[in-house]
Amino acid sequence: MEEIRRTIQKSLRWGIGHLKDSGVNNPRLDADVLLAHCLEIEHAKLYVYEDKILDGREWKKYRKCIERRSKSEPVAYITECKEFHSLNFRITKEVLIPRPETEILVEEVLKEYSSLKENNDSLRILELGTGSGIIAVSLAKEVKNFNIIATDISPGIIKVASDNARLHKVDDKINFFVGRFLEAIKEKRNQFDFIVSNPPYLSESDWKNAQPEIKEYEPQDSLLGGDDGLEFYRKILPDVITLLEKQTSTVNWNRLKTFQEYPDWLRCRNNRLDTGYCLNIFIPLRVSSPAPLEEILGAYTQYPLTKLFQTYIELWSTV
Repeated sequence: MEEIRRTIQKSLRWGIGHLKDSGVNNPRLDADVLLAHCLEIEHAKLYVYEDKILDGREWKKYRKCIERRSKSEPVAYITECKEFHSLNFRITKEVLIPRPETEILVEEVLKEYSSLKENNDSLRILELGTGSGIIAVSLAKEVKNFNIIATDISPGIIKVASDNARLHKVDDKINFFVGRFLEAIKEKRNQFDFIVSNPPYLSESDWKNAQPEIKEYEPQDSLLGGDDGLEFYRKILPDVITLLEKQTSTVNWNRLKTFQEYPDWLRCRNNRLDTGYCLNIFIPLRVSSPAPLEEILGAYTQYPLTKLFQTYIELWSTV
């Protein structure tokens, strides 16, 4: 392509065609996002200035981005940016790309907070596996009196999360620690009002059959949850009951609630619970008398993950 013809419009056409020939889903959207990234302009301006000519540096950068995407590399890793909860986050290959459904977790924590805030000056939250920090940062931006501890398995991951906290000016509300599952806070003996997590959830067979965008680029440790995808739950559930705050009042805190119990959040595949769509919040539920396990677990008692929760719900009710 001669330099005089490297307009935004023609560059987009080339990028879309190249991605389409490579079998990329949504080639137009990806080509648009990548060109806006290379030109450092808002996406909408591509169509306002479609006759603008790319200079040599811009064209070279765009071609490189399109080539990377044509090899299945996710757009978020190419641009090192992903929007979540109306905020832009820095993303590197050390962290999982934010999923839109994770916003449900943030929204549910905020709903629970609205019912507890009148009796609490400050609520304590533990996030396990913070990744890029999207959950912790989004919650800290929404509510001023959240005190958050967030953990993950490596200094590199924690650096990305810390950078995002500083970017959004909430780094004074979040303490980050390195460690796997609860190892990072085992010496601190904290009590929490909420424990939140979007944990590794793929089984070995799921990982083997994952799309190239996932299997070849996203961090395995953030996705693979052991042979059956439930390793995270086996690691954390024995300690959950000791970490959740129990209030001394005439009201009993006598069962563990998780949002696993909502049927419209559950997707069943191969006769087991697909944990990829089950986002987790552990909180003490204020009730005046113990509820039957059947009421909590509904029709899902046959699935492995629900059986794990049943074991620890029974244990919680005796504490």
